[in-house]
Amino acid sequence: MNQVAKYCMWVVVSCLFFQVPVHSEVVRWSGFGSITGGFIDESHTFRNSDYTEDFEFKTDSKLALQADIDLEERLSATVQLLAKGDNDFEPKFEWAYITYDVVPDFSLRAGRLRAPFYSYSDYLDVGYAQPFSSPPKTMYSISFSSYDGLSLLHNTYIRDWDILTNLFYGSVTETLFGRTTPTDGKLEHMYGINTQASLDWFSVYIAFTNADVVIPIAVIEGNADDLVTAGASAEAASKLRIDGDEGTFLAGGFTIDYENWIVGAEASKLEVKNALFPENSSWYLLLPLCQASCRL
Repeated sequence: MNQVAKYCMWVVVSCLFFQVPVHSEVVRWSGFGSITGGFIDESHTFRNSDYTEDFEFKTDSKLALQADIDLEERLSATVQLLAKGDNDFEPKFEWAYITYDVVPDFSLRAGRLRAPFYSYSDYLDVGYAQPFSSPPKTMYSISFSSYDGLSLLHNTYIRDWDILTNLFYGSVTETLFGRTTPTDGKLEHMYGINTQASLDWFSVYIAFTNADVVIPIAVIEGNADDLVTAGASAEAASKLRIDGDEGTFLAGGFTIDYENWIVGAEASKLEVKNALFPENSSWYLLLPLCQASCRL
């Protein structure tokens, strides 16, 4: 599956840079960027924060360029290059996938896709599309945002409700814990569903993901080796290691966007079974927020 996704990704890139003329009407260019500054007050500490006591602009600033390409009837391609300040503005293919509109309500995508874990997954890097400069990092704590694989989208209406369902399957190979102890991790045979429903000013979603998790964390690997040295069985040591164990992620939330006011909340639970990995539950509540256009 990973090889198929990579093949589709490079097909998209080839279509953009080698086969489609730059001024062709079939290519639609877009982009976004943000300059964000911040620091942490020396009397407070915040979980998962990338800021320090020194004010700086680099951490959350970013720049992206996207191209949407019409290839044939019902067939299109999308590629997005994203440069983030916390990665020294090195461009990276965040999205690179092919979309085939099977029927009006169903679309099949293949390549590198955004992982649909949260409410704002599709807009993680677009600050003006969400009520935050960046999503709450205590909640949005998974350190990767894309996967290689397949996605089946279904959009329908039921009693005035607009319902979008995303079924997905694929894998992830990523360097995790980059700011502390960089570790090459993998999620294999990842599958899940994200369903969002909206009616006028109210929207709600629920998401579920399951995968085989491989993260050779140095401390855990060392403890497992010590067990074996002490005479424990390989099976006992495996119960410490994150070596293909089943991981599950469940999330849900709602948003009320009425006139110029926004209220919302999300909650999630992350668990890896049969491994030395703490269960992680997170949530946030967005209290009534008046948008910039609000007049009191």
